[in-house]
Amino acid sequence: MPLIPESPRWLALRGRNEEALQVLSRLRALPDDHVYLLEEYGQIHDSIETEADAKASLSWLGLLRELRRDRTLLRRFILIQGIQVGFNFSGGE
Repeated sequence: MPLIPESPRWLALRGRNEEALQVLSRLRALPDDHVYLLEEYGQIHDSIETEADAKASLSWLGLLRELRRDRTLLRRFILIQGIQVGFNFSGGE
């Protein structure tokens, strides 16, 4: 296991970008400045940013901001909560 490098994606996710590029270069057997290598690293970096943006809206604070920003979502949320409360007080099991 000590001879196997870490995943370039994992390294980039942890902010270790230089190491990620070096490991990717080693895995692909290409120089650090090769066009294909830089393009693949760019795709890895873009996917990490996309996931981070998606995760930001999954927090409670992000959800509340989204509800405040979009009135249709707020109406749906209130409707669903009303239905849930109605089911809880209906006496059904």
